[in-house]
Amino acid sequence: MAIPTIFCSNAAWAQRASEAEPAAQEADIVVTASRIQGQEVTTTPVLSLTAEDFKASGATDVGSFLNEIPSFLAGNTPSANDTSGGAGSSFLNLRGLGPKRTLVLVNGRRHVPTTAGGSLDISVLPAVALDRIEVVTGGASAAWGSDAVAGVVNVIYDMNLKGIRAEAQYGLSQEGDARDTHFAFAAGDDFADGRGHFLIAAEYQKNSGIADQKDRDWGAKRWGVIRNPADTGSNDGIPARLIRQNANIGIATEGGLILGPGPIAGLEFTPGGGVVPFQPGSIISPPYMIGGSGANFGQYATLLQPYNRHNIFAAVNYEVTEGVTAFFEGGYAATDGDFDVVQSFALGNLIITADNPFLPAAVATQMAAANLPFFAMGRLNTDMGFIRSDRSQRMHRALVGLRGELGGNWSWETYFQYGKARTTERLTNNFMPARFAMATDAVRDLSGNIVCRATLNPATAAAAAGCVPLNPFGFGSPSAEAIDYVSGTGIYDQSQTQTVFAGEIRGDIASLWAGPISVAAGFEYRKEKFRGVGDEMTASGAFLLGNGQDLEGGFEAKELFGEVLLPLLADMPFIKKLDLNAAARLTDYDTVGSVTTWKIGLLWDTGQSVLLRGSISRDIRAPNIGELFSPQGASFFTPNDPCDAESQAANPAYASSCRAAGIPADFQANNGLIKLLTGGNPNLREERATTKTAGIVFRPDFLPRLNASIDWYDIKVADAIQIGTPAAAILERCYGGEFPNNFCEGIERSSAGQLVSIASTGLNISEYRVKGIDTQLNYSAPVGSAFGAPATIRLSVIGSHIIEQSDTSRFERIDRAGELRRDNSGLPKWRVNATGTFSTRNFNVTTQVRYIGGGKYDNTYGPEDIEDNSVPAQWYQDISASVPLKFKSAELELFVGINNLWNNDPPVVPYEFAISALATNPGLYDTIGRYFYGGIRVRM
Repeated sequence: MAIPTIFCSNAAWAQRASEAEPAAQEADIVVTASRIQGQEVTTTPVLSLTAEDFKASGATDVGSFLNEIPSFLAGNTPSANDTSGGAGSSFLNLRGLGPKRTLVLVNGRRHVPTTAGGSLDISVLPAVALDRIEVVTGGASAAWGSDAVAGVVNVIYDMNLKGIRAEAQYGLSQEGDARDTHFAFAAGDDFADGRGHFLIAAEYQKNSGIADQKDRDWGAKRWGVIRNPADTGSNDGIPARLIRQNANIGIATEGGLILGPGPIAGLEFTPGGGVVPFQPGSIISPPYMIGGSGANFGQYATLLQPYNRHNIFAAVNYEVTEGVTAFFEGGYAATDGDFDVVQSFALGNLIITADNPFLPAAVATQMAAANLPFFAMGRLNTDMGFIRSDRSQRMHRALVGLRGELGGNWSWETYFQYGKARTTERLTNNFMPARFAMATDAVRDLSGNIVCRATLNPATAAAAAGCVPLNPFGFGSPSAEAIDYVSGTGIYDQSQTQTVFAGEIRGDIASLWAGPISVAAGFEYRKEKFRGVGDEMTASGAFLLGNGQDLEGGFEAKELFGEVLLPLLADMPFIKKLDLNAAARLTDYDTVGSVTTWKIGLLWDTGQSVLLRGSISRDIRAPNIGELFSPQGASFFTPNDPCDAESQAANPAYASSCRAAGIPADFQANNGLIKLLTGGNPNLREERATTKTAGIVFRPDFLPRLNASIDWYDIKVADAIQIGTPAAAILERCYGGEFPNNFCEGIERSSAGQLVSIASTGLNISEYRVKGIDTQLNYSAPVGSAFGAPATIRLSVIGSHIIEQSDTSRFERIDRAGELRRDNSGLPKWRVNATGTFSTRNFNVTTQVRYIGGGKYDNTYGPEDIEDNSVPAQWYQDISASVPLKFKSAELELFVGINNLWNNDPPVVPYEFAISALATNPGLYDTIGRYFYGGIRVRM
């Protein structure tokens, strides 16, 4: 979809007044990177996107629009096939640091989250009444609080809208699927003789989705990654992995495959219970093979989850007295999705005994001849139906407040906000492995009836009550009654609430030789709670998928913040303006204690068409509710204690660390069972980030309609939270390095020094490093006339280059920049969007080229790890056109568009996991294909 002109980082400076394009003047401009009133230019880069940009893109929701911008990683959208947020959900992920490190605001205020991780599903916000969206592409915790590590997205509504906006849009793919219907409406006007103003906006969308990957030619080729059976080990010159078409599972078929033992191994069951030899592939590397008659999960992978959603936003301002205005904001959103997740399966772990009465006679005879008491079987249960996700999300939000003037240019604001999001996830036709095992273990009772063996054993009869024997031999053999017995509905209900009380004051405290000293200061109280509850079967872990555990927790945060803009120099040779910007925030969490964040920035306007800026900041992310309070589980294992005398003698690093821990060199470990804890960790600390930015903005006098900027950024996140670290790695990292360190926090010893437990819960042990360069170029100019009307062209280029995107989550620093496999989200080093618009008063035409740079399948792979580690670059072209019309007092606009004009297929980047065998990375590449849309907009 096209993204037209996106103005240079600080719009008010970049769009300075000219005869053709006068800059808007607003006395109360507040750019999101700063809380200082009237600070039109900030030390931190800000992308400003207007409502016109959104309209020209053809997008129907904020998430789809923003996720086309190169600085976002579009890995959490419906088309990215990511079910973590549910069908229809869309999350924003700046810099590839994750949605939980991207803070989303609405009109400058934090919005109630929709997940236990604290992230907001951006699809709950209607787009029809947008004024602009500002994206701060650098740390902003001092200004806005926790989670603003990668940056801030501020969705700003047109609070002065007068009149009516309405639109209707319909789209579908060239294949006839992905049908999308969208209606939106907004209205606003003054009331009470101009003392009040109201705004209301609502939208409805329904998308039919794309059911299966095999519905696309490239997806039907069954791409996959297979281990190379010819590989003999290191230094043999033979690649360990191959990427091939027609990759199948060699241990299961959709009717059942006998895996052994004995001479019956390699027989597969056909519909009706027949038996034929299994056809092996040309390359066999268990559990996979190339070709043959094995099963393939990827054929049924959902490319676009169907969903429908509707939402509403309302706002009212009313001047209570002169200089004091009361305001209200409210919102409601509903999103529903219902789609196939995966069919159930038994990949070699289904045991069939020789006395099973459903067993075809031919197989029973061979088992008797070979004296085989049982065999192992693999089966893909496509004929039993798919496990389906039926998800509903409801969000409510209400805000009331007062704001006013104190004289001069001082202003104040205070508000109270409450929001709640509730999500119910129903996994229907969910497979129950324990019941399946009992149902397929069928025998005849004394009366000759086929029953479940477990019902005849007094020790298991109670658990097997109601068991219905299941015939697994051949596609279509399981009865409806048996399928009902081994399937059920798991329900997990979660609710998230947020309460906020905040206030702020801002103005000028003094005037210096270079201008006024401007300040902003305020407080914020925030309380969040989460509760997740599963039904009895879900809580017991009875299902193949789901099994969410009960979770309840929350936190409180009390914050004080302040910011100052100090003008240093002005109106001097080569220094039109030199400003220092500083901010600080003190936050007291009842979970992690007191935390301080800060920012210092410098802005230098040379007055020679060049502006320089730079900043450094300390940003934080407090652990979210899920990381803190997920229920803990325990298991037991026998570790190898690095502090055992033998280990200390063999490894000097162990000896040094263990002695530092007070454990003697002759310590004898008991090598007994110890407890391994998993789940949340209430002792987690905050993540701390150091963010540096430096940039240059250029608008030459000789080309007044050209804006260009280059900004460098460097974000280092220390003490990043990592979940599920292996126990052996915790011991190795604790005692194999300098002692003590963060890994040691998960280790408990007795007073005698013996290991008692290891917590593989969340630990502050990782580090992320993100470095890159963002570039923007915008140009507009009149180009004569077309069809008797003046014509204008507008050009925009937005580029993002990742220099480094590294982490230590695998205990060594790995740079993922340029790695394109979906397993690690996909991080191309280059992404560029180039947009051109030709417009007159009679029509507008916009085209965009989106470029995604090539890279590697996996940056850790060498020549012997994979046959071809390269992934080619890809590009897409979108085109749209609109025609304005006039009908009485209404302004109409007809528009049409085509996305992926040339129907380019995505590059082959298979997911290295059989059950989610996608052929490409849907977070990066277009999986829909050529897409047509059109509609009408009305303004009155």
